[in-house]
This record gives sequence, C-alpha cells and structure tokens, in this order.
Amino acid sequence: MITVFTLQVTGLGEKIRKSREALGLSQKELGEKLGLTGGRISEWECDREGRNTIPIERLLELEAIFGCSLLDRFELVQRFVKNLSNES
Repeated sequence: MITVFTLQVTGLGEKIRKSREALGLSQKELGEKLGLTGGRISEWECDREGRNTIPIERLLELEAIFGCSLLDRFELVQRFVKNLSNES
C-alpha cells in the first residue's frame, strides 16, 4: 500500500500561478512536465475553497521546476508531522 501525504495550504494556488507565469509556461505545459493535465494545474491554481490540497511529492516537483520554494521548509515539516499524527 502506498501512502500519499497531502498538504492543505492557503494561497498555494496563487503561488503556483505566479511561478508558472514567470517561467512563461501554460497550464498544459506545466502539467506535461508533471505528467498531469492542464486541468489539474487549473484546479490547483483556482484554489476555489481557499485551501488547496496537493500531494507533497507534487509540491517538491513544482519547486524543482520553478527553482524556488513555495513553502517554508519548516512549515512543510510541521504539516507533514501533523498529517502523520492525524493518521495514527
């Protein structure tokens, strides 16, 4: 069984959109780099409820593509530990 850890992050969609646009990538192009559809990128960017849920692995892939951190590393570790404790 594979466990997928996700994070709920307020404002992450806006950070993804700004970073994508700064690189001149379309949602489709970014999706292709991640093996996803442009629709999935759109969902992340829309952040309709103000709290975006994204797998940690995808967040790290996005950071590698963008060449910057979308979240403070300390915050990322805190959220990961909180998720682990909630699953116990």
